[in-house]
Amino acid sequence: MNLHYEELFTAFIEKANIKRDPCQIAQTLKEAYPNCNLPVSKTIKRCFNGETAHPRETLLGFLSAYILDKTEAEVLEADRKNKLGDFYKIFSEPHEKMIIEKNIPPSVIEPKSKNVFSTSNDRLKTLVIWALCLVVVSLIFYILLSSKRLVLPPNIQFPTMIPLKSGVFTMGDTFNDTDSTANEKPCHQVILDSFEMSQTPIMFDLFDKFCIAKNIPLREDLGWGRKNHPAIMMDWYEAVAFCNWLSELNNLEAVYTIDHNKVNGAIKVMSHLEKNGYRLPTEAEWEYAASIDVKTNIKYRFGNHKNRADGKELNFDSKGNAQNEYTIKGKVFHHQTLPVLESGINQNNLYGMAGNVAEWCHDYYHPRFYKENNNNNNPVAEECLKDTSCLHVLRGGTWKQSASKIRASFRGSSSASSRSEMIGFRVVRRQRQEVKKIAFLNNPISQN
Repeated sequence: MNLHYEELFTAFIEKANIKRDPCQIAQTLKEAYPNCNLPVSKTIKRCFNGETAHPRETLLGFLSAYILDKTEAEVLEADRKNKLGDFYKIFSEPHEKMIIEKNIPPSVIEPKSKNVFSTSNDRLKTLVIWALCLVVVSLIFYILLSSKRLVLPPNIQFPTMIPLKSGVFTMGDTFNDTDSTANEKPCHQVILDSFEMSQTPIMFDLFDKFCIAKNIPLREDLGWGRKNHPAIMMDWYEAVAFCNWLSELNNLEAVYTIDHNKVNGAIKVMSHLEKNGYRLPTEAEWEYAASIDVKTNIKYRFGNHKNRADGKELNFDSKGNAQNEYTIKGKVFHHQTLPVLESGINQNNLYGMAGNVAEWCHDYYHPRFYKENNNNNNPVAEECLKDTSCLHVLRGGTWKQSASKIRASFRGSSSASSRSEMIGFRVVRRQRQEVKKIAFLNNPISQN
Protein backbone atom coordinates (compact mmCIF):
# COMPACT_ATOMS: atom_id res chain seq x y z
CA MET A 1 0.00 0.00 0.00
CA ASN A 2 1.32 3.41 -0.93
CA LEU A 3 1.31 5.52 2.26
CA HIS A 4 -0.06 9.02 1.64
CA TYR A 5 1.51 10.27 4.81
CA GLU A 6 1.93 13.88 3.67
CA GLU A 7 -1.81 14.26 3.08
CA LEU A 8 -2.57 12.48 6.33
CA PHE A 9 -0.27 14.76 8.33
CA THR A 10 -1.86 17.78 6.66
CA ALA A 11 -5.38 16.59 7.50
CA PHE A 12 -4.40 15.92 11.13
CA ILE A 13 -2.69 19.29 11.55
CA GLU A 14 -5.71 21.12 10.12
CA LYS A 15 -8.15 19.29 12.37
CA ALA A 16 -6.01 19.72 15.52
CA ASN A 17 -5.34 23.35 14.62
CA ILE A 18 -1.63 23.13 15.41
CA LYS A 19 1.68 23.77 13.68
CA ARG A 20 3.70 21.18 11.81
CA ASP A 21 5.86 20.57 14.85
CA PRO A 22 6.70 17.05 16.11
CA CYS A 23 6.44 18.12 19.77
CA GLN A 24 2.99 19.64 19.28
CA ILE A 25 1.81 16.62 17.31
CA ALA A 26 3.06 14.25 20.01
CA GLN A 27 1.44 16.36 22.75
CA THR A 28 -1.92 16.54 20.93
CA LEU A 29 -2.02 12.78 20.39
CA LYS A 30 -1.04 12.18 24.02
CA GLU A 31 -3.93 14.34 25.22
CA ALA A 32 -6.35 12.54 22.89
CA TYR A 33 -5.11 9.03 23.74
CA PRO A 34 -3.36 9.24 27.14
CA ASN A 35 -3.28 5.47 27.75
CA CYS A 36 -1.92 4.45 24.35
CA ASN A 37 1.66 3.60 23.50
CA LEU A 38 2.31 6.60 21.26
CA PRO A 39 5.34 7.28 19.06
CA VAL A 40 7.55 10.01 20.53
CA SER A 41 8.29 13.33 18.85
CA LYS A 42 11.63 12.00 17.64
CA THR A 43 9.86 9.22 15.71
CA ILE A 44 7.43 11.74 14.25
CA LYS A 45 10.31 13.90 13.06
CA ARG A 46 11.96 10.90 11.41
CA CYS A 47 8.65 10.06 9.76
CA PHE A 48 8.60 13.54 8.22
CA ASN A 49 11.97 12.74 6.68
CA GLY A 50 10.97 9.27 5.53
CA GLU A 51 13.56 7.61 7.78
CA THR A 52 11.28 5.11 9.53
CA ALA A 53 9.62 1.91 8.37
CA HIS A 54 7.29 0.04 10.76
CA PRO A 55 6.88 2.95 13.24
CA ARG A 56 5.42 4.98 10.37
CA GLU A 57 2.55 2.48 10.01
CA THR A 58 1.81 2.77 13.75
CA LEU A 59 1.95 6.56 13.79
CA LEU A 60 -0.27 6.92 10.73
CA GLY A 61 -2.78 4.64 12.42
CA PHE A 62 -2.98 7.04 15.35
CA LEU A 63 -3.28 10.05 13.04
CA SER A 64 -6.07 8.37 11.08
CA ALA A 65 -7.88 7.44 14.28
CA TYR A 66 -7.78 11.08 15.40
CA ILE A 67 -9.11 12.33 12.05
CA LEU A 68 -11.84 9.66 11.99
CA ASP A 69 -12.89 10.48 15.59
CA LYS A 70 -12.00 7.06 16.94
CA THR A 71 -12.30 6.73 20.70
CA GLU A 72 -9.45 5.74 22.96
CA ALA A 73 -11.14 2.39 23.59
CA GLU A 74 -11.19 1.67 19.86
CA VAL A 75 -7.56 2.68 19.51
CA LEU A 76 -6.50 0.49 22.46
CA GLU A 77 -8.40 -2.47 21.02
CA ALA A 78 -6.82 -1.98 17.60
CA ASP A 79 -3.41 -1.53 19.17
CA ARG A 80 -3.85 -4.77 21.11
CA LYS A 81 -4.64 -6.62 17.90
CA ASN A 82 -1.93 -4.80 15.92
CA LYS A 83 -4.52 -3.42 13.52
CA LEU A 84 -3.86 0.28 13.78
CA GLY A 85 -3.21 0.16 10.06
CA ASP A 86 -6.94 -0.45 9.55
CA PHE A 87 -7.63 3.14 10.55
CA TYR A 88 -5.14 4.32 7.97
CA LYS A 89 -6.66 2.02 5.37
CA ILE A 90 -10.09 3.63 5.90
CA PHE A 91 -8.56 7.03 5.38
CA SER A 92 -6.60 6.05 2.29
CA GLU A 93 -9.29 4.02 0.50
CA PRO A 94 -10.43 6.93 -1.72
CA HIS A 95 -6.85 7.44 -2.90
CA GLU A 96 -6.29 3.73 -3.60
CA LYS A 97 -9.58 3.47 -5.47
CA MET A 98 -8.63 6.37 -7.72
CA ILE A 99 -5.26 4.76 -8.46
CA ILE A 100 -6.85 1.40 -9.40
CA GLU A 101 -9.67 2.85 -11.54
CA LYS A 102 -7.39 5.16 -13.52
CA ASN A 103 -4.55 2.64 -13.67
CA ILE A 104 -2.18 5.14 -12.07
CA PRO A 105 1.00 3.57 -10.69
CA PRO A 106 1.61 4.22 -6.95
CA SER A 107 3.85 7.17 -6.30
CA VAL A 108 4.68 9.55 -3.52
CA ILE A 109 2.55 12.67 -3.19
CA GLU A 110 3.91 15.51 -5.29
CA PRO A 111 3.15 19.21 -4.67
CA LYS A 112 0.02 20.37 -6.46
CA SER A 113 0.41 22.46 -9.57
CA LYS A 114 0.52 26.21 -9.08
CA ASN A 115 -1.68 26.61 -12.17
CA VAL A 116 -5.02 26.46 -10.37
CA PHE A 117 -7.15 27.88 -13.17
CA SER A 118 -7.12 25.66 -16.25
CA THR A 119 -9.97 27.54 -17.94
CA SER A 120 -11.77 30.84 -17.52
CA ASN A 121 -14.90 28.96 -16.35
CA ASP A 122 -12.90 27.14 -13.69
CA ARG A 123 -11.52 30.45 -12.54
CA LEU A 124 -14.98 32.02 -12.31
CA LYS A 125 -16.35 29.04 -10.38
CA THR A 126 -13.44 29.14 -7.97
CA LEU A 127 -13.88 32.87 -7.32
CA VAL A 128 -17.60 32.37 -6.63
CA ILE A 129 -16.84 29.55 -4.19
CA TRP A 130 -14.23 31.65 -2.38
CA ALA A 131 -16.68 34.57 -2.16
CA LEU A 132 -19.35 32.31 -0.66
CA CYS A 133 -16.83 30.92 1.82
CA LEU A 134 -15.87 34.45 2.85
CA VAL A 135 -19.52 35.33 3.45
CA VAL A 136 -20.06 32.21 5.56
CA VAL A 137 -16.93 32.81 7.64
CA SER A 138 -17.90 36.47 8.18
CA LEU A 139 -21.37 35.41 9.30
CA ILE A 140 -19.93 32.91 11.77
CA PHE A 141 -17.62 35.54 13.26
CA TYR A 142 -20.53 37.98 13.53
CA ILE A 143 -22.65 35.42 15.40
CA LEU A 144 -19.81 34.57 17.77
CA LEU A 145 -19.04 38.21 18.53
CA SER A 146 -22.71 39.08 18.95
CA SER A 147 -23.27 36.30 21.48
CA LYS A 148 -19.90 37.02 23.15
CA ARG A 149 -18.86 33.39 23.02
CA LEU A 150 -15.41 32.09 22.22
CA VAL A 151 -14.43 28.71 20.85
CA LEU A 152 -12.42 26.97 23.56
CA PRO A 153 -9.37 24.79 22.98
CA PRO A 154 -10.23 21.06 23.23
CA ASN A 155 -10.43 19.42 26.68
CA ILE A 156 -9.57 22.63 28.54
CA GLN A 157 -10.14 22.54 32.30
CA PHE A 158 -10.09 25.90 34.04
CA PRO A 159 -8.71 26.35 37.56
CA THR A 160 -11.10 25.94 40.48
CA MET A 161 -11.46 29.34 42.13
CA ILE A 162 -11.85 29.58 45.91
CA PRO A 163 -13.74 32.66 47.22
CA LEU A 164 -12.01 34.53 50.05
CA LYS A 165 -14.09 37.12 51.89
CA SER A 166 -12.87 40.63 52.61
CA GLY A 167 -10.99 41.14 55.86
CA VAL A 168 -8.52 43.01 58.01
CA PHE A 169 -5.29 41.30 59.08
CA THR A 170 -1.85 42.10 60.41
CA MET A 171 0.70 41.63 57.65
CA GLY A 172 4.32 40.75 58.34
CA ASP A 173 6.24 38.61 60.84
CA THR A 174 3.89 38.73 63.83
CA PHE A 175 5.61 35.67 65.33
CA ASN A 176 8.95 37.51 65.80
CA ASP A 177 10.82 34.56 64.32
CA THR A 178 14.58 34.58 64.81
CA ASP A 179 14.99 33.64 61.12
CA SER A 180 12.83 36.48 59.79
CA THR A 181 14.32 39.23 57.62
CA ALA A 182 14.12 43.02 57.88
CA ASN A 183 11.78 43.31 54.89
CA GLU A 184 9.04 41.50 56.88
CA LYS A 185 8.77 44.43 59.31
CA PRO A 186 7.15 46.54 60.56
CA CYS A 187 3.96 44.55 61.05
CA HIS A 188 0.96 46.58 59.90
CA GLN A 189 -2.78 46.27 59.40
CA VAL A 190 -4.09 45.69 55.89
CA ILE A 191 -7.67 45.95 54.61
CA LEU A 192 -8.57 43.72 51.64
CA ASP A 193 -11.64 43.44 49.44
CA SER A 194 -13.00 39.96 48.72
CA PHE A 195 -11.38 38.03 45.87
CA GLU A 196 -11.11 34.53 44.37
CA MET A 197 -7.86 32.54 44.22
CA SER A 198 -7.07 29.40 42.24
CA GLN A 199 -7.11 26.37 44.48
CA THR A 200 -3.70 25.24 43.26
CA PRO A 201 -0.75 26.70 41.39
CA ILE A 202 -1.34 26.59 37.62
CA MET A 203 -0.51 23.09 36.41
CA PHE A 204 1.37 21.99 33.30
CA ASP A 205 -1.83 20.53 31.84
CA LEU A 206 -3.33 24.02 31.43
CA PHE A 207 -0.11 25.96 30.88
CA ASP A 208 0.82 23.66 27.97
CA LYS A 209 -2.45 24.61 26.23
CA PHE A 210 -1.53 28.28 26.65
CA CYS A 211 1.90 27.64 25.10
CA ILE A 212 0.34 25.81 22.14
CA ALA A 213 -2.29 28.53 21.65
CA LYS A 214 0.37 31.26 21.68
CA ASN A 215 2.85 29.22 19.62
CA ILE A 216 5.62 29.36 22.22
CA PRO A 217 7.82 26.41 23.26
CA LEU A 218 6.50 24.10 25.95
CA ARG A 219 8.32 24.59 29.23
CA GLU A 220 10.65 21.84 30.47
CA ASP A 221 9.46 19.72 33.39
CA LEU A 222 12.97 18.30 34.01
CA GLY A 223 11.50 14.80 34.00
CA TRP A 224 9.52 15.42 37.20
CA GLY A 225 6.10 15.10 35.58
CA ARG A 226 3.52 17.30 33.83
CA LYS A 227 -0.27 17.39 33.91
CA ASN A 228 -0.95 17.59 37.72
CA HIS A 229 2.47 19.04 38.59
CA PRO A 230 2.83 22.80 39.02
CA ALA A 231 4.03 24.50 35.83
CA ILE A 232 7.57 25.86 36.17
CA MET A 233 10.18 27.68 34.07
CA MET A 234 7.92 30.63 33.08
CA ASP A 235 8.94 34.25 33.66
CA TRP A 236 6.68 36.98 35.12
CA TYR A 237 5.78 38.29 31.65
CA GLU A 238 4.55 34.85 30.55
CA ALA A 239 2.54 34.52 33.78
CA VAL A 240 0.63 37.77 33.12
CA ALA A 241 0.17 36.84 29.44
CA PHE A 242 -1.39 33.56 30.66
CA CYS A 243 -3.77 35.59 32.86
CA ASN A 244 -4.93 37.62 29.84
CA TRP A 245 -5.38 34.44 27.78
CA LEU A 246 -7.52 32.91 30.52
CA SER A 247 -9.60 36.10 30.74
CA GLU A 248 -10.15 36.09 26.98
CA LEU A 249 -11.39 32.49 27.01
CA ASN A 250 -13.92 33.39 29.72
CA ASN A 251 -15.13 36.62 28.14
CA LEU A 252 -13.65 38.66 31.00
CA GLU A 253 -11.81 41.97 30.85
CA ALA A 254 -8.05 41.64 30.49
CA VAL A 255 -6.19 43.12 33.45
CA TYR A 256 -2.83 43.56 31.71
CA THR A 257 -1.79 45.58 28.68
CA ILE A 258 1.47 44.12 27.40
CA ASP A 259 3.75 46.08 25.07
CA HIS A 260 6.43 43.78 23.66
CA ASN A 261 8.38 46.71 22.24
CA LYS A 262 11.04 46.70 24.92
CA VAL A 263 11.84 49.93 26.77
CA ASN A 264 15.37 49.97 28.19
CA GLY A 265 15.54 46.20 27.69
CA ALA A 266 12.25 45.45 29.50
CA ILE A 267 8.75 44.60 28.24
CA LYS A 268 6.29 47.28 29.32
CA VAL A 269 3.24 46.03 31.23
CA MET A 270 0.35 48.23 32.36
CA SER A 271 -2.18 46.84 34.83
CA HIS A 272 -5.84 47.67 35.40
CA LEU A 273 -6.83 46.10 38.72
CA GLU A 274 -10.40 47.39 38.42
CA LYS A 275 -11.00 44.89 35.58
CA ASN A 276 -12.76 41.60 36.34
CA GLY A 277 -10.30 39.29 34.56
CA TYR A 278 -7.59 36.99 35.88
CA ARG A 279 -4.36 38.39 37.29
CA LEU A 280 -1.55 37.53 39.67
CA PRO A 281 -2.30 37.98 43.39
CA THR A 282 -1.01 41.09 45.11
CA GLU A 283 1.53 40.43 47.83
CA ALA A 284 -1.05 41.30 50.50
CA GLU A 285 -3.69 39.00 48.99
CA TRP A 286 -1.21 36.15 48.83
CA GLU A 287 -0.16 36.48 52.50
CA TYR A 288 -3.80 36.82 53.61
CA ALA A 289 -4.79 33.61 51.78
CA ALA A 290 -1.72 31.75 53.07
CA SER A 291 -1.63 32.82 56.74
CA ILE A 292 -5.22 33.67 57.74
CA ASP A 293 -8.07 31.20 58.25
CA VAL A 294 -10.78 33.50 56.88
CA LYS A 295 -13.49 31.72 58.91
CA THR A 296 -11.85 32.33 62.29
CA ASN A 297 -9.39 35.14 61.42
CA ILE A 298 -6.62 33.15 63.16
CA LYS A 299 -3.13 33.68 61.73
CA TYR A 300 -0.63 30.85 61.22
CA ARG A 301 3.10 30.79 60.52
CA PHE A 302 2.87 28.49 57.47
CA GLY A 303 0.61 28.35 54.44
CA ASN A 304 -0.92 25.02 55.43
CA HIS A 305 -2.24 26.77 58.57
CA LYS A 306 0.13 25.18 61.01
CA ASN A 307 2.88 26.73 63.11
CA ARG A 308 5.41 23.95 62.59
CA ALA A 309 6.68 22.68 59.25
CA ASP A 310 6.81 18.92 58.69
CA GLY A 311 8.55 17.45 55.65
CA LYS A 312 5.93 14.70 55.55
CA GLU A 313 3.24 17.31 54.82
CA LEU A 314 5.09 20.06 52.92
CA ASN A 315 7.63 19.93 50.12
CA PHE A 316 10.75 21.70 51.40
CA ASP A 317 14.24 20.81 52.57
CA SER A 318 13.53 19.44 56.05
CA LYS A 319 16.73 17.41 55.88
CA GLY A 320 19.08 20.40 55.70
CA ASN A 321 21.13 22.02 58.44
CA ALA A 322 18.92 25.11 58.77
CA GLN A 323 16.73 23.69 61.56
CA ASN A 324 14.82 25.72 64.16
CA GLU A 325 12.11 25.50 66.79
CA TYR A 326 9.31 25.49 64.19
CA THR A 327 10.71 22.70 61.99
CA ILE A 328 9.86 19.08 62.64
CA LYS A 329 13.26 17.53 62.03
CA GLY A 330 13.39 14.65 59.61
CA LYS A 331 15.11 13.21 56.58
CA VAL A 332 12.64 14.27 53.90
CA PHE A 333 13.97 16.08 50.83
CA HIS A 334 12.35 15.28 47.49
CA HIS A 335 14.78 17.28 45.31
CA GLN A 336 11.90 18.22 42.94
CA THR A 337 8.33 19.48 42.71
CA LEU A 338 5.43 17.25 43.78
CA PRO A 339 1.90 17.02 42.30
CA VAL A 340 -0.19 19.95 43.52
CA LEU A 341 -2.46 17.79 45.69
CA GLU A 342 0.56 16.44 47.60
CA SER A 343 1.88 19.81 48.76
CA GLY A 344 -0.33 20.57 51.78
CA ILE A 345 -3.80 22.13 52.11
CA ASN A 346 -5.02 24.88 54.45
CA GLN A 347 -8.33 25.85 56.07
CA ASN A 348 -9.17 28.05 53.08
CA ASN A 349 -9.08 24.93 50.85
CA LEU A 350 -5.93 26.10 49.07
CA TYR A 351 -3.12 23.70 48.14
CA GLY A 352 0.62 24.35 48.05
CA MET A 353 0.81 27.67 49.91
CA ALA A 354 4.08 26.61 51.60
CA GLY A 355 6.99 25.12 49.66
CA ASN A 356 6.84 23.14 46.39
CA VAL A 357 7.13 26.23 44.13
CA ALA A 358 7.58 29.91 44.89
CA GLU A 359 4.80 31.91 43.25
CA TRP A 360 4.95 35.10 41.19
CA CYS A 361 2.95 37.99 42.66
CA HIS A 362 1.61 41.07 40.90
CA ASP A 363 3.71 43.57 42.88
CA TYR A 364 7.12 44.97 42.20
CA TYR A 365 9.46 44.17 45.08
CA HIS A 366 10.16 47.08 47.46
CA PRO A 367 12.34 45.97 50.40
CA ARG A 368 11.06 48.90 52.55
CA PHE A 369 7.46 48.82 51.30
CA TYR A 370 5.96 47.99 54.71
CA LYS A 371 7.62 51.04 56.25
CA GLU A 372 7.17 53.55 53.42
CA ASN A 373 3.71 52.70 52.06
CA ASN A 374 0.94 54.95 53.41
CA ASN A 375 -2.04 53.15 51.88
CA ASN A 376 -3.13 50.01 53.75
CA ASN A 377 -6.38 49.60 51.79
CA ASN A 378 -5.68 46.89 49.15
CA PRO A 379 -1.98 47.86 49.03
CA VAL A 380 0.04 47.09 45.91
CA ALA A 381 3.50 48.14 44.72
CA GLU A 382 2.87 49.18 41.12
CA GLU A 383 6.13 51.03 40.46
CA CYS A 384 9.62 49.73 39.85
CA LEU A 385 12.44 50.84 42.15
CA LYS A 386 15.75 51.49 40.45
CA ASP A 387 17.77 50.01 43.33
CA THR A 388 16.01 46.64 42.96
CA SER A 389 16.53 46.23 39.18
CA CYS A 390 12.73 46.01 38.78
CA LEU A 391 12.27 42.78 40.71
CA HIS A 392 8.89 41.17 41.28
CA VAL A 393 7.71 39.55 44.51
CA LEU A 394 7.89 35.79 45.01
CA ARG A 395 5.93 34.15 47.82
CA GLY A 396 5.65 30.71 49.41
CA GLY A 397 9.20 29.37 49.22
CA THR A 398 10.34 26.33 47.25
CA TRP A 399 11.06 22.62 47.42
CA LYS A 400 14.75 23.49 47.72
CA GLN A 401 14.57 25.87 50.70
CA SER A 402 14.47 25.47 54.48
CA ALA A 403 11.45 26.09 56.71
CA SER A 404 12.40 29.71 57.41
CA LYS A 405 11.87 30.59 53.73
CA ILE A 406 8.53 28.85 53.31
CA ARG A 407 6.90 30.89 56.11
CA ALA A 408 3.82 32.82 54.97
CA SER A 409 5.45 36.18 55.78
CA PHE A 410 8.73 35.49 53.95
CA ARG A 411 9.30 37.86 51.02
CA GLY A 412 11.33 36.63 48.06
CA SER A 413 11.96 38.33 44.74
CA SER A 414 13.36 37.79 41.26
CA SER A 415 13.78 39.60 37.95
CA ALA A 416 10.66 39.58 35.76
CA SER A 417 12.60 37.80 33.00
CA SER A 418 13.84 35.00 35.28
CA ARG A 419 12.85 31.39 34.66
CA SER A 420 13.50 28.73 37.28
CA GLU A 421 12.61 25.16 38.19
CA MET A 422 11.57 26.59 41.57
CA ILE A 423 9.05 29.21 40.35
CA GLY A 424 5.38 28.83 39.39
CA PHE A 425 2.25 30.93 39.94
CA ARG A 426 -1.45 30.94 40.73
CA VAL A 427 -4.18 33.35 39.65
CA VAL A 428 -6.83 35.51 41.32
CA ARG A 429 -9.71 37.70 40.17
CA ARG A 430 -12.23 40.07 41.71
CA GLN A 431 -15.09 38.45 43.59
CA ARG A 432 -17.71 37.77 40.96
CA GLN A 433 -21.26 39.04 41.27
CA GLU A 434 -22.56 37.39 38.12
CA VAL A 435 -20.07 36.07 35.59
CA LYS A 436 -20.98 33.54 32.90
CA LYS A 437 -19.30 30.22 33.54
CA ILE A 438 -17.68 28.47 30.59
CA ALA A 439 -16.49 24.93 31.35
CA PHE A 440 -15.47 25.84 34.90
CA LEU A 441 -14.90 23.29 37.65
CA ASN A 442 -17.57 24.22 40.18
CA ASN A 443 -16.45 21.75 42.83
CA PRO A 444 -13.14 21.77 44.71
CA ILE A 445 -10.46 19.39 43.47
CA SER A 446 -10.72 15.98 45.12
CA GLN A 447 -7.99 13.50 45.89
CA ASN A 448 -9.69 10.82 43.78
